[in-house]
Amino acid sequence: MPAVSTGGASRWRVAGGHVVLAAAFAVLSAGCTAFHGFPPSASSREFRTSTVTVMLHGEPLELHLASPTTLVSPTLVVYATGDGGWFGTAVHMFRAIAAEGYRTVGFSSRAFLRIERPPHAALNARQLAADYSAIQAAAQTAFGETAAMPILLTGWSRGAAFAA
Repeated sequence: MPAVSTGGASRWRVAGGHVVLAAAFAVLSAGCTAFHGFPPSASSREFRTSTVTVMLHGEPLELHLASPTTLVSPTLVVYATGDGGWFGTAVHMFRAIAAEGYRTVGFSSRAFLRIERPPHAALNARQLAADYSAIQAAAQTAFGETAAMPILLTGWSRGAAFAA
């Protein structure tokens, strides 16, 4: 079960361990050079992209998927953009993560925040964990994975706040 709620605090669990959010900084810093004018790293890999839609609270959210031809890890990186949405640097960062060899699912925080939630169900840590579980499940299905995958939460600006 990817999201576990304990007394109002949510923690991501995968295969008996907690996802270490600090690792997100390592993944992101490895990819940052790709959009700051530096040459791509020697480990840059080719990857395929596609989109799928997940339904959250009865409304669609477009998910962007990237699948490298060579994986460095079975980890699924869940990436959320900043308030601006799915364009520019946010997309470059998504692609940089995939080029480092990670299966990646990304979404627009802007679109995510526009989803109507049930009355009296403001976005909170518990709801965010449930929504992330649905996103993770949709990505796993799209990637053809049936076994639990380690999850790494990442994001840009608002998306980083979601991950934290």
